[in-house]
Amino acid sequence: MPSTTPQPRKSLGQHFLHDPAILRRLAEETIATSGTQTVLEIGAGPGGLTEALLASGVKRLIALERDKRFLPKLAELGEADPRLVAVQADALRTPLTTLALERNDNRAFLVVGNLPYNISTKLLTLWLGEIATAHQEEKPLPASGFVLMFQEEVAQRILSRQGEAHYGRLSVLCEWLCVSERLFKVGRGAFTPAPKIDSAVVRLAPRLEPLHSASLATLEAITRAAFGTRRKMLRRALARLPDGAEPYLEATALEGTERAEEVSLADFCAMARVLAERIPAP
Repeated sequence: MPSTTPQPRKSLGQHFLHDPAILRRLAEETIATSGTQTVLEIGAGPGGLTEALLASGVKRLIALERDKRFLPKLAELGEADPRLVAVQADALRTPLTTLALERNDNRAFLVVGNLPYNISTKLLTLWLGEIATAHQEEKPLPASGFVLMFQEEVAQRILSRQGEAHYGRLSVLCEWLCVSERLFKVGRGAFTPAPKIDSAVVRLAPRLEPLHSASLATLEAITRAAFGTRRKMLRRALARLPDGAEPYLEATALEGTERAEEVSLADFCAMARVLAERIPAP
């Protein structure tokens, strides 16, 4: 990388993608998914993916970056190409719906990014929460889709299903709200500095409605209890819920001897509906 490029900061989880072939492929997958929609890039950093997106024919690009060291380069790119608008903001504190209102965008974004490893799961969980809220309030979805880079382990958790080793809370929420697919693997050598593990690019397409009826709050509570002690049998894991485990097991065909990774999304949602009847309305 050029010597004028600011050094990655470990505290911000920065691993800059520098492989031209990977940047080009990621941009092409984004353009193929977005069509004429606005693309929102999360964590633009030194602008490698930003430039690849512009070269691939993006119609409109908003580059979100928290680290002010990279704003001059992004501003320079924006001056040269009016399709690009750079925004200094923290993605963890900038809801997609808020950003759309601020930019006067009346359509959902296609979100793309090489997410900082230390906040990637938290970011995705926040965006899933926005999708669930939009469904509940019968409002437009905040994002039309996501093309995102994750650590290999996180990608496996997103894509895992009932009975698989990496199946967990994130798997349940993603299956409930999105259709997800793995696009391609990215080796650690494509980054500066090189991380200790490989990465993967995942595409998530929000469903027009959740796969089963449930509320986000109760589904999170059920999965937190079930996977919080995932080595325990389900009857013991759910024992601290209101009225104990029995009402939740009765809502399913489960015996209670199963462990969390053996429980389907449909059964988690059925238990979440039972919990909704037992907690005060907000």
